[in-house]
Amino acid sequence: MINRKTRRTGILLGGILAAILFAVGTKKTQSVEKHIIKPYEIQCIRISDEPEHVIKELDNEAEIKQLRDILNRAVYDEDMNDGRNIKMTAEEYAIKIIYRDDSRICIQLWDSLMRIDQIWYRLDRRDRERLEEIW
Repeated sequence: MINRKTRRTGILLGGILAAILFAVGTKKTQSVEKHIIKPYEIQCIRISDEPEHVIKELDNEAEIKQLRDILNRAVYDEDMNDGRNIKMTAEEYAIKIIYRDDSRICIQLWDSLMRIDQIWYRLDRRDRERLEEIW
């Protein structure tokens, strides 16, 4: 037989567990969006195919948003970020994002791979095609 003290402890622990599960179940979950490219205060975006050869400059809010949304869909590439040194040829395109506070981000593109601040990301093939449509 279970003694009274053990029984009370079990009931107390069961009540605490039920309260925790209830609190977790009713808590509103906040979605935290991760942005590779911060979505605010972009002044312009310059796309070049060679150093200093700008093929397009975007300063229209709708075009900037479209390009930013495509780039933010890229996913972290485990294979390219495994710590090995990888020698790549010169990038196909470079995208320079200039913010209103004069800070800049440079994105290097190779087919569906992109590198920002030494971190590699992979774009979906369709997103890569959409990028080409923009410029």
